[in-house]
Amino acid sequence: MNPNLSNAQIIDTVSDQTQKVSNPKIDRVLRWYEKEGDDFVGEKIINNISLKHLQKLFKVDSRNPMYDCYSVESEQQINYLQNLLSFELDTKSYDYLVECDMVEQISAISIKYRLCLLLNLEGDPNQGGYIIVDEFSENPELAKNDRFHIKDWKVGYSNSQGIGNLSFDFEVQVMSIQKTLVRHKQLLTDIFVESPDREKIKQLGNALKKHNPDAIKSLTNS
Repeated sequence: MNPNLSNAQIIDTVSDQTQKVSNPKIDRVLRWYEKEGDDFVGEKIINNISLKHLQKLFKVDSRNPMYDCYSVESEQQINYLQNLLSFELDTKSYDYLVECDMVEQISAISIKYRLCLLLNLEGDPNQGGYIIVDEFSENPELAKNDRFHIKDWKVGYSNSQGIGNLSFDFEVQVMSIQKTLVRHKQLLTDIFVESPDREKIKQLGNALKKHNPDAIKSLTNS
């Protein structure tokens, strides 16, 4: 303890330390789920909103820290979140909830996002497997049914003519998002995507089977 601090300063310092312990660092998150089956679809972190305003928006007591889940139902709640996040809520298809996540120190937990391309072309989820086309340390904020393009994805090869790469460009659509808590407090989020470019995916799968078969993961063992 610093001997030069006054009693008032000592009290303030202890109060600040107690406040940090009793008020853990959290993230407010908007998550949405399918109305049929309650499958998780997507999420967006809610920044720039005070607890006081959130309490007023959801009509809860000012002493409530709002660590629970709160359904987004009223027109006021929907409009406010849409404006804040620049994101349109599809309340006919999904149920939206404002939830609270505890934020741990980076040294205590690691979060990894993997973009997984399904190679299945026959409609059987147990056949075909998948490949990991990209990994992220930050949330890419993708949701079910989002579409985007993957460009210049390479499969390396080596033959009598030398070493080279086969390059593939294709469109994908998010089919599902799966979260897994694995050992050593690592949170793994797999974003499974499928491509309408069937011929290209078939060529990509054949190239991997020939040049890099270990890249193909089994869905049944994932």
